[in-house]
Amino acid sequence: MISLPYPGREDDNKEPLLNYAIVEKETETQVVKEHLKEITSHFLNRYSFNDIFSKKKKYFHKFESRIDEVLGDLRLKTEDRFRSIF
Repeated sequence: MISLPYPGREDDNKEPLLNYAIVEKETETQVVKEHLKEITSHFLNRYSFNDIFSKKKKYFHKFESRIDEVLGDLRLKTEDRFRSIF
């Protein structure tokens, strides 16, 4: 979890930015954590704090392609990964 400063507040109030991945049991968690950190970094570089706090969920819909790019075939089930090889 990352704490973001809420724009316009004088005090130290922070708002959480949560990200998570639902993966299969066999997936190595350390690899997933590294990808989530990279996705978070891209997200925070792409959007301002004001956008993050003021826009609706559909505003960020275009970011899904960036997530797919970072995750690559990790977003697929194991059997689908094998199918994509052949």
